[in-house]
Amino acid sequence: MSESPEDIGLPLVRANLVWDLVSQRDVPRMLRMLDMTPPGPDGVKIAATESRMRADMVRPIQSAIEILAREITEIYIKAMLGEAASEIDDETALDLYSAYEDFLVAALKVGIANLMHVGILTYNTRILG
Repeated sequence: MSESPEDIGLPLVRANLVWDLVSQRDVPRMLRMLDMTPPGPDGVKIAATESRMRADMVRPIQSAIEILAREITEIYIKAMLGEAASEIDDETALDLYSAYEDFLVAALKVGIANLMHVGILTYNTRILG
């Protein structure tokens, strides 16, 4: 089943992604950069609370997300660099891997949380023990 932007409520999800990815003090500026209207004071409280709620939704699978991000990072960087990967010094390689892994952890957490929030994705709590 392929979801359309309308199926996931794209404008709302886009605003949620901003709330989930940037610090609260930067949200109004980022929303304006994306041609979106920042909420008023009451809306800020609601959006901040909902952002924390989405973060809590993925907390039980945080370690799985981190493992997945680490594996994706290694595969992606080696595929991207090919044979040149062995020519990068250890410090540069560590910086590169850390940056990609940090990005992927954030992207996976926020993406999964938002898909869960709109009801497209669930996980089996029995597996989490």
